[in-house]
Amino acid sequence: MRRRFALFLALSSGVSVMAVVAACSAPEPPNRNPIEYRDDDAPKRDSGTRPPRDEPKGEEDPPLPDGGKPPGRVYSHTRDTLYLFEPLGQTLTKIGEFACLKAGDRMLDIALDRDGVMYGTSDDGFLKIDPVDASCFYVKEDRAAQYPNSLAFVPIGTVDNTKEVLVGYRFDPAATNQATIYAKIEPDGTMVNIGTLNDPAAPTKFRSSGDIMSMIRNGNKAYLTVKPIGTDAGSGNDLLAEVDPKTGRIIKIVGDVSHKNLYGLAQWAGTAYGFDESGNIIEIDMQTGEGTTLTTLTEEGVPVAWYGAGVTTDAPTKP
Repeated sequence: MRRRFALFLALSSGVSVMAVVAACSAPEPPNRNPIEYRDDDAPKRDSGTRPPRDEPKGEEDPPLPDGGKPPGRVYSHTRDTLYLFEPLGQTLTKIGEFACLKAGDRMLDIALDRDGVMYGTSDDGFLKIDPVDASCFYVKEDRAAQYPNSLAFVPIGTVDNTKEVLVGYRFDPAATNQATIYAKIEPDGTMVNIGTLNDPAAPTKFRSSGDIMSMIRNGNKAYLTVKPIGTDAGSGNDLLAEVDPKTGRIIKIVGDVSHKNLYGLAQWAGTAYGFDESGNIIEIDMQTGEGTTLTTLTEEGVPVAWYGAGVTTDAPTKP
């Protein structure tokens, strides 16, 4: 997810990354193992073209033939480039640039369904993306539509009893453009409003501040980063909230992430990962909401803002 105004960052070519091991709200933790980064051509990954899988799912992924854990796949992106973050091995791989983006356009957020099929929203439209090489095309070009910049698929049995549905929080023109309208996006790019984030009687009203995620294996629960309405976009920490994937309505505040401007949110093996405006990848405790910075993406020493993140709805929810 990304706010709809320009970043004032001087970005240059040539990607480098540096590790940051500090939490924003706590003393520096003990030394962690350095995170490995790869900017080379990674082995080709699944393009999301597998047929649907109807067999029952366990909580954990099956072990590899050697007894090891299968790699995790959390996708993240800047305004124009797709990355793969492997949370178990803690590696970050640059996949490639979104070559289809029109001049001046930027990718606002991405989402993947159960089978790894990836879609994205931008200022100019709705796109389909190949996660193997970041190639893409516009399904629908419509700048006036203002597609959501918080995006996720929700599992079968939530919004629709027969299929997974792509959802997001739209900006409400009647509420000073706060992102509070829960909408579904059809495969052709058509949007339909289906709910709102806030109970009308709630004493505190919230807005989407970053991204939404929902997983099959945790009982179809969904989570969103939020801020109270009225909070300046550049101040105050983001909060992790549980929301109802059927209606988009907020259920409870899990806790303070201790970081602000998280524009991407994903989960793997019971741990959430946030991606923020300052280029940080943040490990988030899903029981308390507390976040700890793992590393920072930079270009020639300058932090590069993350715009969004996504993960299959079938991601494991237990280690």
